[in-house]
Amino acid sequence: MILADLLLANATTLGLRGRPELHLSVLFCYADSLFEDFQYRRALHYYRECSKVLSEMHHSSYVTEKEVPSDPDIKWKIYRCYMKLKDYQEAIDMLCTIPVNQRSVRVVTALATLYQNYKNDNKSAALCYRQALRMCVCC
Repeated sequence: MILADLLLANATTLGLRGRPELHLSVLFCYADSLFEDFQYRRALHYYRECSKVLSEMHHSSYVTEKEVPSDPDIKWKIYRCYMKLKDYQEAIDMLCTIPVNQRSVRVVTALATLYQNYKNDNKSAALCYRQALRMCVCC
C-alpha cells in the first residue's frame, strides 16, 4: 500500500502521464489495494479514474503492447465496490453498461442475482440465468 501511494503521488515525476498504460496499471493496482484494505469508496474513485484513462487511450487510438485491464474488468471492480457499499441500484447500472457481447458468465449471473434479490424482478432474473446457461460451454 505504501509503495502504491508513492507511485501514485509521483506519477508525474516518473513520467507515467506520458505512458497511459503504465498510469492505468498503477491506478488499477492502487484501487485493488484500497479494495483489499476495505476502503471501498476510495477504491471506487480510482477504478473510475482507470475507466477514464482507458477511455482516453481508446479515443486517442493509443496502441500498447502491454496487457492493460479491459473495460469490462474495470466495470466489474466498480460493481464489487458498489456491492460492498450496499448500493445495489448503482451495481445493477454498472453491470448494465457492459455491452451484451462482452458480458461474461459471472457478469450475467451477478445481474440475475441482483434482479432477483434486490429488485424482485424474477422475469429479468430468469432471462439472465437463461443467458448464462447458454454461455456455458459444458451445457
